[in-house]
Amino acid sequence: MASCLEDLGLFIGNKKDTNSEAWFFLNLNNWMLRQTNASWDNPYNFQFLNATIREQIIRVTEFHLKNFFTRQKYLGLSKSLKYKSIKDLDFPWGWKDPRNTFTFEIWKDIFPEAKILHVYRHPADVIRSLQKREQIEKQETKRTNRRSFVNRVKEISTKGTVPYQLSVRAENPDEGYKLWEDYVNQAFLIEEEARNKIIHIKYENFVRYPERLLKKILLFLEMEKEPNQIGQVIKKVNPDRIFAFLKHDETIEFFQKKYARKELVEKLGYDQIS
Repeated sequence: MASCLEDLGLFIGNKKDTNSEAWFFLNLNNWMLRQTNASWDNPYNFQFLNATIREQIIRVTEFHLKNFFTRQKYLGLSKSLKYKSIKDLDFPWGWKDPRNTFTFEIWKDIFPEAKILHVYRHPADVIRSLQKREQIEKQETKRTNRRSFVNRVKEISTKGTVPYQLSVRAENPDEGYKLWEDYVNQAFLIEEEARNKIIHIKYENFVRYPERLLKKILLFLEMEKEPNQIGQVIKKVNPDRIFAFLKHDETIEFFQKKYARKELVEKLGYDQIS
């Protein structure tokens, strides 16, 4: 969805990772979470954010939105020269980062008119995706450590972190489900404060009906586009990603046995595959 919107004119960052997440906001969100000893895979502590820490986080964040050297990571050189702050942008822009679900308490004060797109997906697919990412990270670590003296030195150092894994929690399927539940529940809680500034998109519906939902999203974002522009963009949407977990019997058995009757699963219609 982020990639489609970017093709339709929504600026989402000059420097992004492979998930279309802008490094500038990704790093800021990670920093915010760390102030309460929280992280993307263990965001629990952030709910205890107090007024003093909140004020300091907003102050530092406002600084980076205006600072030429840091805002350049998001805007690029030409836009950084034109705009003195990210808050001054006069074109459609935004960023993708699931961490916003928990750091929303900060962002709503900085960008009170921001509109929020919440995309949720079948928990079994999320669990598999998290596990697959951990497996790739382990393989990559083994490969680079065989070749890199620097990485071998890091392995025996007691300072910083070594990239053995991105998340030890996410590798556990039960914890992967709990993490999915935490994020989805928190995103629906945001609605109480965001009101008419948030819409919820079921991932599977977007993949099935990308043209219909893109039109809805563009209307919500007040971005007018011609039908032929939308038609070109949706060609990149891959329908095979709907319920990808059904190709794996062990995941089906695990999910049906433990989580198919959970209240949130039933509420979102994931107790039945259709």
